[in-house]
Amino acid sequence: MIYTSKKFKIQELVPLSVYTQYKNNVNILWSLLDNRIILTIDMLQSEYGTAYINTYLFTSNGSQYRGWRPFNLSIGAHLSQHKFGRAVDMTFENYTAESIRNDIIQNPFKEPFIYITTLEMNIDWLHLSTQNYNKEQSGLNYIYP
Repeated sequence: MIYTSKKFKIQELVPLSVYTQYKNNVNILWSLLDNRIILTIDMLQSEYGTAYINTYLFTSNGSQYRGWRPFNLSIGAHLSQHKFGRAVDMTFENYTAESIRNDIIQNPFKEPFIYITTLEMNIDWLHLSTQNYNKEQSGLNYIYP
């Protein structure tokens, strides 16, 4: 059985062209995403309230590459964790990315943060990933743009 988000629609996690191509079989789309990233974004929305990833569903010039990204996309790193379904870029209605990053750094094993292994620093959005990294041994992995 495929794990799906309880808080986000699939359109908020995949680009419009990919959604349009596979909208009649959304399980294919959900299977692109690591279940740990889905669990994490659901817990973050429960903890901090309204959050946004892809926004093309809500506005005509909304973002569409803040969740899963196709391998042929030139946006981001060639082997970005977004392309493996293990990273998202989030913004929150009532919290800054910096305040949430600080919460994660101060308590990385708190339940909403348990699967987060990597944070990108010094940006206005919350980039997080569940990539393969041993935070128990090495602490959180930080990326600096």
